[in-house]
Amino acid sequence: MTKFFSIAVQLRAFDRVHEIYQQTNQLYAQINEEITRQARERIGYLNQSLNDLVAHVGSIAPENLVQQAYALNQEHVDFSNIVVDLGVLQHNELQNVN
Repeated sequence: MTKFFSIAVQLRAFDRVHEIYQQTNQLYAQINEEITRQARERIGYLNQSLNDLVAHVGSIAPENLVQQAYALNQEHVDFSNIVVDLGVLQHNELQNVN
């Protein structure tokens, strides 16, 4: 009788493990579907943004485009200087700690 009871408990435990395994697989499938849906939406949005940007760049007069490129380059230079300044500040702070 005890052996039969032990086997019954093991079978119930196995059934529970199998049930949890199936639920886990269902959750993984739902997560995968949601991730795929969000990725497709994002790709669609980025594709539309890229198309809008290409259309905008195509409509800009060349001299205006050069001015915008120069302005972007200046912003990049300014940003680079800020990063360098931050690096110097951090170095000086480390020197002060020592």
